[in-house]
Formats: sequence, structure tokens, C-alpha cells
Amino acid sequence: GAKLLEACRASDAAALQALVEKAQPADLNFSENGVTPLVALCGAHDWPQIVSLMLELGAEIDDDNNSGHTAMMLASDKGHRRSVAVLKCAVMEQLIPHLESTDQETAVYAAAGLQNMSKDAGLARRALTLGAAKQLDRILGSSPSEQLRTFAAGALINMQAARKEAGGAELQLSAAARAAMEAL
Repeated sequence: GAKLLEACRASDAAALQALVEKAQPADLNFSENGVTPLVALCGAHDWPQIVSLMLELGAEIDDDNNSGHTAMMLASDKGHRRSVAVLKCAVMEQLIPHLESTDQETAVYAAAGLQNMSKDAGLARRALTLGAAKQLDRILGSSPSEQLRTFAAGALINMQAARKEAGGAELQLSAAARAAMEAL
């Protein structure tokens, strides 16, 4: 844990990658004064491949340091755009399963997050590959929550725009989904 944390602050990407590949989740989430390896890395370097590997192996994306700064906040503040893109994608991937939550507040939060994140064309296309459109379509056809339906329709509008921008075909959506999108 401590060795990995120190390597995240150093300037040797190859050595860090070798350590990360051998790391256990406990090493990846080791904290010293509130700083985890992912937080340290994102504050020091724009190494998106290593950020992605750390997340894949179990690093917690939401951990923050003693000042309340998360890995995404630090990467953004430092101008580490490629790492920010990896982190945003990871957050979006965490939101999609919550669309199916039986807790309405959780589902609304997930749909609102997807609507916001899908304003980025790359994230919108990634959400489409993960099946978000089908889940959002289902919500529009069955949810009694107007708030949830509004966010779901907004997310689909953004995803449809991203798909058109990339030269893709229209999304195949239910009549309820198309009507909700037109109403916005």
C-alpha cells in the first residue's frame, strides 16, 4: 500500500504500472492521511492507462483526501484531461445499473447523472454501448415518476444527438420514449 502510494507520486510510469498490475484491492485503497494511490496519481500525473487499470482492479473512485478532494477533482484542477475522461467514464458506468433501482430517488439520481454526462458525445456513445438506451426507454414506458421520465428523456436526447453526430442511425425507441423526448 505505502509503496504503491509513493510510486503514484513519482515520475516512473513503467514502474508504477508494474506495481499496479500486482496490487490487491487493499493496496489500491490504502490511505495515508486520507490520500489513496488513485488520488495521489490523479493529482500528480495524467496517466489514463494506469488510472483505468487501477479502477479495473478495484480502486475506489469516490475516495477523497483530507481536504475533500477526489481523484477527479484533482485531475481536473491539474488539467489532466485524459485521466478526467477515464474517471468520468467510470462514474457513468456506475450510474447505469442504478437506473434499475427500486428506490426511486436512486433511479432519479442515476438518470440525472446520465443526462448531464451524456452531453459529452464520447460518454453518450459509451452509454449507448452499455445498453443505457434500452433501460431509459423502459423507464419512459413504465415509470410513474415524472422527474425520472424527464431525466431519462433528456439523457436519450443527448445520446441521440451524439449518435447522429457520429453518423449513426436513429435510436430504435418505443412510442412512449419518442413522445417524451418530443415533449422536452
